[in-house]
Amino acid sequence: MDTNQIIMLAIIGFVLLCLLGGYIFYVQLFRVGKNHQQPAVNQEDPFFNPSWNWFLKTPHDEVEIRAYDKTHLKGIYIPSKYKDSDNIAIIVHGFRSFNHDMIALAKLYSDLGFKILMPDQRGHGVSEGDFTTFGYYEKYDLRKWIQFAMRNYGATANILLHGVSMGAATVLSCSAMKIPDNVRMVVADSSYTSLSKLINKNTRPKLFLLFKPLLNLYTYLNHRFLLRDVKPLRDVKKSKLPLVVIHGKNDHRVPFSMAERLHDASSAASKCHIYSEDASHGKAYVVDTESYVEKLKSMLSIYFDLHRSDL
Repeated sequence: MDTNQIIMLAIIGFVLLCLLGGYIFYVQLFRVGKNHQQPAVNQEDPFFNPSWNWFLKTPHDEVEIRAYDKTHLKGIYIPSKYKDSDNIAIIVHGFRSFNHDMIALAKLYSDLGFKILMPDQRGHGVSEGDFTTFGYYEKYDLRKWIQFAMRNYGATANILLHGVSMGAATVLSCSAMKIPDNVRMVVADSSYTSLSKLINKNTRPKLFLLFKPLLNLYTYLNHRFLLRDVKPLRDVKKSKLPLVVIHGKNDHRVPFSMAERLHDASSAASKCHIYSEDASHGKAYVVDTESYVEKLKSMLSIYFDLHRSDL
């Protein structure tokens, strides 16, 4: 074997290695698998168990819509305990989570008189789909859920969007779209500013970032978007909806600085932040419950007619 053949084989081997590495990277991020139902919350935990028991005893319905691509998406609807309530909270879970993980928040809003809609995002829980897009296509799914809520639970309903982690990125991106005026406010807990920066932050070892251009290629070939297209920071500049940004300063998955950038970049006429000194990713409600509820209720009371609870 001469030198040219060796060089050619080395080049082919390198290209194949890059293609394989990029594909593995893509599968790990985007191919979540059908009916992914791995809980992120331990419902036996003393903090979550009371709300879990409440959920088990509370009447609720399983609901379903078809997404833009005909994917069947499923969710849970909990009626308000007040017959005259015209408020709906749509609560959106994060990556590799599902709607049951949002039950503690559902009880919080239910106690304030809201009707509750908790979708399972595509490829999560009992919804169909074998991929996620970190908010790119999920924002269209959320718009369909908003339309579903208005059609079934009140055309004049006042709607709140509350998302956690990837769910927060989804509600922020959705808020920049053309959506009904019924949506009154957005709550974004632990959102990232962009998917590309999130990948840069969380990839271990950093050597794998060499495969990022191939990840971008596979993402485009399979889903027709690029990593740079998932950018809640850009979307929050477009949205005028009132905004609450929530984040833990001890978040090692999504840096706290991202929350500051989202809050500062928001074009909303009314906005506030709830920052927790000790909370990790998505745990501000758990760590600083009293402060979290007080500040959230203060903002909610401006845009929603709240039923006062014993919180």
